[in-house]
Amino acid sequence: MTDGTPAGTRLVRDINPFGSANISSLTAVGDRAFFVAADGDAGYQIWTSDGTEAGTFAILDRRFRETSRPSSLTAVGSTLFFVAPDPLDSSAELWKSDGTRAGTTFVKDVWPESWRSAVGNLVDADGTLMFTAYDPTVDDGLVPTIWQSDGTAAGTVRVARFPAGVRDVVSQLTPAGGGLFARAHGPQVGDELWALDAGATEARLVRDIRPGLQGSSIASLTPLGGGVVFSADDGITGPELWRSDGTEAGTRLVLDIQPRAYDQETWTPPVATTRSLVGPGFNPWVTAGSQPGDFTVFNGRVVFTAFDETHGRQVWSSDGTAAGTWRLSEVAPMPAWWRQATHVAVVGRQLYVSLASLPTSQWPDRPLTAPSPSLVHGLWRTDGGPRAAELVAAAAVTVSDIRWQGLTGQQYTSASTGVLASLGSSLIFSGSDAGLNNEPWILSPGDRTSTATTMTA
Repeated sequence: MTDGTPAGTRLVRDINPFGSANISSLTAVGDRAFFVAADGDAGYQIWTSDGTEAGTFAILDRRFRETSRPSSLTAVGSTLFFVAPDPLDSSAELWKSDGTRAGTTFVKDVWPESWRSAVGNLVDADGTLMFTAYDPTVDDGLVPTIWQSDGTAAGTVRVARFPAGVRDVVSQLTPAGGGLFARAHGPQVGDELWALDAGATEARLVRDIRPGLQGSSIASLTPLGGGVVFSADDGITGPELWRSDGTEAGTRLVLDIQPRAYDQETWTPPVATTRSLVGPGFNPWVTAGSQPGDFTVFNGRVVFTAFDETHGRQVWSSDGTAAGTWRLSEVAPMPAWWRQATHVAVVGRQLYVSLASLPTSQWPDRPLTAPSPSLVHGLWRTDGGPRAAELVAAAAVTVSDIRWQGLTGQQYTSASTGVLASLGSSLIFSGSDAGLNNEPWILSPGDRTSTATTMTA
């Protein structure tokens, strides 16, 4: 944990003294953190921490195997919900915790004595936990159902189902506009956008965006303005930005950011403007679209990364309209196939983004060759206006050199390589410069010079 100073940066607890605890799924509930970790004694457990060694402990004595470790940690009010095998190890079921061992309990076995409950897609819907599961009372358990829970067995009930014929696992359950949106595989339509209206008992298909069994590859469902924005492929434009208000007429393409096919290996625009769809390995010319991803909501807009053949992969912002969709960044263009996680954090009224760029002169011959030695990282900030992103010029100060490796002389310089987070009015991020490993840094308002180790982003 850290308060942004070297003295206030410390190890909370050495959970596994024999090696790595493999900590994952850090989730804040009130003033405590919950996570999954292994203490080296065969198995994974759910842990909690208040930031002190004494206050960091496993809340469930039971240990889980690697393949069945607890997952889907979700905060709803002051309660943590998660998915783990039931007491008989037969299926993935719902558990809850208040942060104490006594208050960490199994909630309900949706499908008793069966491995098929498949509880998943936990989400906080205005203070109520919603999730999906299979229920033996609905078409012999072959149709996904939607449940809600107040943390008690009696209060964990099925509220809706999908129509007969919906088979594959439902994903991306997203509350918006008083209802729920999700991606599901329907009969004759493939994976498409579905919705559950408030008070309804059956989910409905919103729109068959790409007719046929292939589906539109719905991804990154994100609430915005009473509806959702997402990435979808209608079979013509390739993956692009879409929005939906839950109606068929209100589900539409926002903007065709990359409007024609191109060679994904050399990124040489084709002479022909006719779109074509081909399988990988048969022809490099593809209708790849802008491939939007890394969605984040900021100031009532969605910020995301997208590709176009003029500017490469950049950061974009949209209010869900074509006129209100614009590019924020102007870094060196990145190839369409090169994807790196774009980390974002909101600090006050500014959005900070870590971006990687690669000059075209340094592209490898094939996309399978990772260009990391030439990758240029930068820390950018923006207020959300068109082309308003600026490279952060202030000097960041290292919080603490947790593990010194003596990399001086290797010129491994990276302004921002990992997660960003707000700490009051300051920005905490992971990065490195010549002489340091990847370590925590802090950028405070007005920082320009420092006598400590600094890094200019």
